[in-house]
Amino acid sequence: MPLFSGKIADVRAVSSVVRAPASHAGGHRFKSCTAHFLFQRVYGPMRFFLVSVSIVSILLLVGCSGEPSIYREPGEVITVKVNQEFIIATPTNPPTGYMWTAAVDESMLELLSSTIESSKVEVRGKEETILEQHFRCRALKRGTTEVQLNLRGPDIQHIWQQKTFPVDIR
Repeated sequence: MPLFSGKIADVRAVSSVVRAPASHAGGHRFKSCTAHFLFQRVYGPMRFFLVSVSIVSILLLVGCSGEPSIYREPGEVITVKVNQEFIIATPTNPPTGYMWTAAVDESMLELLSSTIESSKVEVRGKEETILEQHFRCRALKRGTTEVQLNLRGPDIQHIWQQKTFPVDIR
Protein backbone atom coordinates (compact mmCIF):
# COMPACT_ATOMS: atom_id res chain seq x y z
CA MET A 1 0.00 0.00 0.00
CA PRO A 2 1.44 3.42 -0.91
CA LEU A 3 2.37 5.72 1.95
CA PHE A 4 0.04 8.52 0.75
CA SER A 5 -3.13 7.21 -0.80
CA GLY A 6 -4.97 10.52 -0.37
CA LYS A 7 -6.89 9.44 2.70
CA ILE A 8 -6.42 11.31 5.94
CA ALA A 9 -6.45 8.06 7.93
CA ASP A 10 -3.28 6.94 6.07
CA VAL A 11 -1.59 10.29 6.70
CA ARG A 12 -2.15 10.13 10.44
CA ALA A 13 -0.04 7.00 10.59
CA VAL A 14 2.99 8.88 9.24
CA SER A 15 4.92 10.73 11.93
CA SER A 16 8.13 11.60 10.13
CA VAL A 17 9.50 15.14 10.07
CA VAL A 18 10.07 16.87 6.76
CA ARG A 19 12.16 19.92 6.08
CA ALA A 20 10.15 22.88 4.80
CA PRO A 21 11.67 25.69 2.70
CA ALA A 22 12.82 28.78 4.62
CA SER A 23 10.12 30.81 2.91
CA HIS A 24 7.38 28.45 4.12
CA ALA A 25 4.33 30.21 5.57
CA GLY A 26 4.58 30.78 9.29
CA GLY A 27 8.37 30.49 9.27
CA HIS A 28 8.41 26.82 10.33
CA ARG A 29 11.56 25.11 9.07
CA PHE A 30 10.56 21.64 10.24
CA LYS A 31 7.09 20.28 10.28
CA SER A 32 5.58 16.88 10.68
CA CYS A 33 4.48 15.37 7.42
CA THR A 34 0.97 15.06 8.86
CA ALA A 35 0.71 18.75 9.67
CA HIS A 36 2.12 19.74 6.29
CA PHE A 37 -0.26 17.44 4.42
CA LEU A 38 -3.33 18.58 6.41
CA PHE A 39 -2.42 22.25 6.01
CA GLN A 40 -2.26 21.89 2.25
CA ARG A 41 -5.39 19.72 1.95
CA VAL A 42 -7.66 21.27 4.57
CA TYR A 43 -6.49 24.74 5.48
CA GLY A 44 -5.61 25.80 1.92
CA PRO A 45 -9.21 25.48 0.63
CA MET A 46 -10.59 26.83 3.92
CA ARG A 47 -8.32 29.87 3.70
CA PHE A 48 -9.41 30.42 0.09
CA PHE A 49 -13.06 30.16 1.17
CA LEU A 50 -12.61 32.64 4.05
CA VAL A 51 -10.77 35.13 1.85
CA SER A 52 -13.46 34.83 -0.84
CA VAL A 53 -16.28 35.35 1.67
CA SER A 54 -14.47 38.37 3.12
CA ILE A 55 -14.02 39.99 -0.29
CA VAL A 56 -17.65 39.40 -1.26
CA SER A 57 -18.83 40.83 2.09
CA ILE A 58 -16.72 43.96 1.66
CA LEU A 59 -18.01 44.50 -1.87
CA LEU A 60 -21.59 44.13 -0.69
CA LEU A 61 -21.05 46.62 2.12
CA VAL A 62 -19.44 49.12 -0.25
CA GLY A 63 -22.29 48.69 -2.71
CA CYS A 64 -24.92 49.21 0.00
CA SER A 65 -23.29 52.26 1.50
CA GLY A 66 -23.43 54.42 -1.61
CA GLU A 67 -24.52 58.01 -1.71
CA PRO A 68 -28.14 58.67 -0.77
CA SER A 69 -30.69 59.45 -3.48
CA ILE A 70 -31.34 63.12 -4.30
CA TYR A 71 -34.90 64.38 -4.72
CA ARG A 72 -35.62 67.71 -6.43
CA GLU A 73 -39.33 67.62 -7.34
CA PRO A 74 -41.84 68.77 -4.70
CA GLY A 75 -44.79 66.41 -4.44
CA GLU A 76 -42.69 63.42 -5.54
CA VAL A 77 -43.09 60.70 -2.89
CA ILE A 78 -39.77 59.81 -1.30
CA THR A 79 -39.75 56.10 -0.40
CA VAL A 80 -37.01 55.01 2.02
CA LYS A 81 -36.31 52.34 4.63
CA VAL A 82 -35.74 52.92 8.34
CA ASN A 83 -32.20 54.32 8.95
CA GLN A 84 -31.78 55.10 5.24
CA GLU A 85 -30.58 58.59 4.30
CA PHE A 86 -31.83 60.79 1.48
CA ILE A 87 -31.20 64.32 0.20
CA ILE A 88 -33.70 66.97 -0.81
CA ALA A 89 -32.14 69.56 -3.13
CA THR A 90 -33.54 72.92 -4.15
CA PRO A 91 -31.97 75.78 -6.14
CA THR A 92 -30.70 78.67 -4.02
CA ASN A 93 -28.80 81.94 -4.31
CA PRO A 94 -27.23 82.79 -0.93
CA PRO A 95 -25.90 86.28 -1.83
CA THR A 96 -29.48 87.54 -2.22
CA GLY A 97 -30.19 86.87 1.44
CA TYR A 98 -32.93 84.35 0.69
CA MET A 99 -32.34 80.89 2.19
CA TRP A 100 -34.36 77.71 2.55
CA THR A 101 -35.21 76.23 5.95
CA ALA A 102 -36.56 72.72 6.53
CA ALA A 103 -39.35 71.70 8.88
CA VAL A 104 -39.49 67.97 9.72
CA ASP A 105 -41.32 65.75 12.20
CA GLU A 106 -38.39 64.97 14.50
CA SER A 107 -39.98 61.72 15.68
CA MET A 108 -39.94 60.40 12.08
CA LEU A 109 -36.94 62.10 10.46
CA GLU A 110 -33.58 63.38 11.58
CA LEU A 111 -32.24 66.43 9.72
CA LEU A 112 -28.52 65.65 9.48
CA SER A 113 -27.20 68.66 7.56
CA SER A 114 -27.95 71.58 5.31
CA THR A 115 -25.21 72.44 2.82
CA ILE A 116 -24.77 74.53 -0.32
CA GLU A 117 -23.52 72.46 -3.27
CA SER A 118 -22.82 73.21 -6.91
CA SER A 119 -24.66 70.78 -9.18
CA LYS A 120 -24.92 70.20 -12.90
CA VAL A 121 -28.55 70.10 -14.04
CA GLU A 122 -30.31 70.29 -17.37
CA VAL A 123 -32.12 73.59 -17.92
CA ARG A 124 -34.03 74.02 -21.19
CA GLY A 125 -31.98 71.31 -22.91
CA LYS A 126 -28.59 72.67 -21.75
CA GLU A 127 -26.41 71.47 -18.91
CA GLU A 128 -25.75 74.27 -16.41
CA THR A 129 -24.00 74.52 -13.08
CA ILE A 130 -26.24 75.92 -10.35
CA LEU A 131 -26.10 76.31 -6.58
CA GLU A 132 -28.39 74.02 -4.62
CA GLN A 133 -29.18 73.76 -0.96
CA HIS A 134 -29.02 70.10 0.10
CA PHE A 135 -30.99 68.89 3.12
CA ARG A 136 -29.70 65.47 4.22
CA CYS A 137 -32.20 63.45 6.28
CA ARG A 138 -32.35 60.01 7.92
CA ALA A 139 -35.57 58.03 8.38
CA LEU A 140 -36.09 57.04 12.03
CA LYS A 141 -39.23 54.89 12.09
CA ARG A 142 -41.91 53.47 9.80
CA GLY A 143 -44.81 55.62 8.66
CA THR A 144 -45.56 58.61 6.47
CA THR A 145 -44.48 62.18 7.00
CA GLU A 146 -43.33 65.17 4.99
CA VAL A 147 -40.48 67.61 4.71
CA GLN A 148 -41.54 71.21 4.26
CA LEU A 149 -39.04 73.66 2.80
CA ASN A 150 -39.63 77.36 3.41
CA LEU A 151 -37.87 80.14 1.52
CA ARG A 152 -37.22 83.00 3.92
CA GLY A 153 -35.94 86.45 3.08
CA PRO A 154 -33.39 88.60 4.89
CA ASP A 155 -35.97 89.58 7.52
CA ILE A 156 -36.49 85.84 8.37
CA GLN A 157 -40.11 86.54 9.38
CA HIS A 158 -41.88 86.08 6.06
CA ILE A 159 -42.06 82.86 4.08
CA TRP A 160 -41.78 83.69 0.38
CA GLN A 161 -42.21 80.21 -1.02
CA GLN A 162 -43.00 76.70 0.25
CA LYS A 163 -42.22 73.22 -1.10
CA THR A 164 -43.55 69.98 0.38
CA PHE A 165 -41.93 66.57 -0.08
CA PRO A 166 -43.99 63.56 1.15
CA VAL A 167 -41.91 60.75 2.69
CA ASP A 168 -42.98 57.10 2.99
CA ILE A 169 -40.79 55.16 5.41
CA ARG A 170 -40.96 51.37 5.17
